[in-house]
Amino acid sequence: MCREKFKLTVNLNEHLQNVHNDELKFAHENFYSEEEFFQQKEKIQVESVSSFKIRNTCEKEAGLKLTYCICHRSGVSNPSLNRVQHAKASGSVKCGFTCSGMMTISSRTIDEVTEINTQYQSVHVGHDMGAGKLHVTKDERSALTSSLELGIPMAKILDETREAYSPDKRFGLTTRKDLQYMQIIKLGKRVFCIQMMQLQLK
Repeated sequence: MCREKFKLTVNLNEHLQNVHNDELKFAHENFYSEEEFFQQKEKIQVESVSSFKIRNTCEKEAGLKLTYCICHRSGVSNPSLNRVQHAKASGSVKCGFTCSGMMTISSRTIDEVTEINTQYQSVHVGHDMGAGKLHVTKDERSALTSSLELGIPMAKILDETREAYSPDKRFGLTTRKDLQYMQIIKLGKRVFCIQMMQLQLK
């Protein structure tokens, strides 16, 4: 893979197209509600077996908000040096390079009416598009956590997720480690709530 480095996305895109002959695909869409935008974003992610995460957000001027999203596989794995971390059997989610997949979202609210403008580059370069590198969705995670809270054995939960297997969905690839992690997160939130209640009673 190419080791060239660029400060600007536009320079990376030009390099990919002119030097590596990668055909990038740009799209531009407008939305008039956050719900409509997030539905389209989810549709794009499902169809491309990918995921986009927020890199940064800023306000350029009053009423105008800019959000930059990048492919969740973009970048280099950098595990904390201050804690022991077991390497994932499937390897890091990070591909070790800057993926070209990106979204730029600008939203402006005038007289309580919000217009969302998106610019989207749909071609991912530098990694495959396997579902195994995706995260479980919020709704799927909520359903799995609920099953754990009901006391359903992990083995049974995993059997049910395997029955729902689809090559382009992460849900069917849920592992015991995923469930254990969800338990830890849920326990941590519960302990935090108890501690806050104790502080309020003092």
